[in-house]
Amino acid sequence: LNNLLASNIQIKMNSESSSGSGRGRQFGGFGRGRPVTKQSNLSNNSSTNWQSQQRHRRQPAQHTNQQRWDSDSSATATSESAESVESEQKVELGETFQQYRELLTDVYTMAGSSSDASQTSQRLLQLHPALLDSQLEELAKLVVKATEEGHSHLSLLGQVDPSRAGVALLQAYGSPFQHRFDSLLLHRLQALQSRAERSRSQNFVTGFDEKFVAFLGELASLAPLPAFRCKSAVYFLTAIEAFLNVQLASVDRWRRAITPLYECSEMLFNPELRDANPDIDQRLAAIGKLLALAETDRFMAGVGCTFVRPMLAELLEKLRTEGLLARRQ
Repeated sequence: LNNLLASNIQIKMNSESSSGSGRGRQFGGFGRGRPVTKQSNLSNNSSTNWQSQQRHRRQPAQHTNQQRWDSDSSATATSESAESVESEQKVELGETFQQYRELLTDVYTMAGSSSDASQTSQRLLQLHPALLDSQLEELAKLVVKATEEGHSHLSLLGQVDPSRAGVALLQAYGSPFQHRFDSLLLHRLQALQSRAERSRSQNFVTGFDEKFVAFLGELASLAPLPAFRCKSAVYFLTAIEAFLNVQLASVDRWRRAITPLYECSEMLFNPELRDANPDIDQRLAAIGKLLALAETDRFMAGVGCTFVRPMLAELLEKLRTEGLLARRQ
């Protein structure tokens, strides 16, 4: 029986070894039988053929790459030359901007040390008797930017009202500065007006915040000339009207609208200004009706609005005195 079993086992092992269909035990591991070896050789041959083809394909491209490298080198040299010129220009621009910033710092410093704009403008002319048109334009941009964003980005010391500096520049340099100043400010005001109109038509506020209204308040008193004030006043009042027209349940929104309106009321109620532009009266009358809602609905009884109530009462009384709002029955 043992001999029979041993014979069967030997026969089975011999048949597996000769057929090559086993797991390659004679090589001491998996995957190392003869069929796998043949497949490996086939793979090696395929790999060799593919590499040969790739080498053949790459050969004509080497010339193209050489041309491309030469072209890139030329472009790099041109780019480096352009960059060097650009860097020199940046240095010059940086130096120029530094001069503008120092000049604007002088303006702010003088404007902060004296409430008299004419005195400030005289001192400014003594320091800088002749400014080029390009310098005036840069100064106008800087003053507008300082007004819009606050002047901390200019590294100026102290809290100086930007409008005072703008008035000093206007008085010192007159129409050349005025022209650039007006065009820059009016561009910003027109953008703000369109945003106000859009918000009113859609019945929600888009980007209105305290900074926005504060910016309008600054602009309303920034330029002293009546022609400019007519334009800026209409834009300013349009934005305030839109601001009050939405979300009437927000006490904070009313506070943010009433405060700059009250601060600019002396300018807005100026008879000469109103005679020059009838739209101002129309806007004031529309705003008056909105403000009157606060009286009837006891809207301003909210906590934290104590300081707003006197301003509201004074504005309403002024509107009624000027005939822009009907008296309460």
